[in-house]
Amino acid sequence: MKAERLFARWQRRRQRLLQATDLLIRQCQADGTPDHVHNLRVTLRRLRLLTRLGRPLLDRRATAAFRIWARRVSKATSPVRDLDVACEWFAVRPAAARLLDRGLARRASLWQRARNRVRSLPARTRAALERVEHGRRRSARLARRLSRLESRLSGHTQRFRPRFFRLAEEEQHEFRRRLRQWRYLRELALPRQEHETDRLLRRLVRAQEATGEAQNLRLAEAVLLKWHRTGPSGGSRARGPLRAEASLLDSGRRRAEDRAPYLRTASVGEISTVLRRELSHQQATQQTRIQRALDRLQPHSRGD
Repeated sequence: MKAERLFARWQRRRQRLLQATDLLIRQCQADGTPDHVHNLRVTLRRLRLLTRLGRPLLDRRATAAFRIWARRVSKATSPVRDLDVACEWFAVRPAAARLLDRGLARRASLWQRARNRVRSLPARTRAALERVEHGRRRSARLARRLSRLESRLSGHTQRFRPRFFRLAEEEQHEFRRRLRQWRYLRELALPRQEHETDRLLRRLVRAQEATGEAQNLRLAEAVLLKWHRTGPSGGSRARGPLRAEASLLDSGRRRAEDRAPYLRTASVGEISTVLRRELSHQQATQQTRIQRALDRLQPHSRGD
């Protein structure tokens, strides 16, 4: 890996992420759709990692201010994204149409509160982040930092990979975070044309997607459990672009009720019980997928 090429790649991708962040902030402020919120959070994760990697090459005050700003935006959008994940699971299940309708109404309320905290990166901080001097010594330093950080992330993954299912929930979250960062660094180390053919990167993507989907199922389960006990709060219907998403399931709801008339009169708790059984089966299947993906990450694993 040529240090100069790595530096140029880091700088290009960082600039693209800054531009994407500007656009996504404006899109979120305009309507805050689930896709915009999700893409903003992913873009911020990638940008935080590249900023951390190049911290010695960037303005110290600007990196500190950026880190605080990015964490504030991520924290504000986290509850919204969690509910979006649950609503996505409901959306492909006609029996869950009533839960989806209420979930979207709750989501609209959460977004109204979060929207005021999703603000653009201050212009002075952004301008300072764009300034970086190029040179052979700086390129070499960046390459050394990438190698050290990738080694730490790889070591953490290999240490906890064999006992992933025995880890506490917070430890699993940290494992997924480190795995995701390892993937992002691997992508940075490679030219884009090699992303599809690099064996390690493909395995990292599979492992990250498998563990991420398991977390999505856990979020859907948490919503179902809460609503089973208390019923979803809020009786208003979703408005604007979210209302259109809820209306897409109207015909599916009617077909489901025709096949299972009890759905017309079933309580939210009764419906959630049925859905939790389906979700439990999915979680068992997903565990098998995770195990296979993590097994392929072990050093010197064979096959593909």
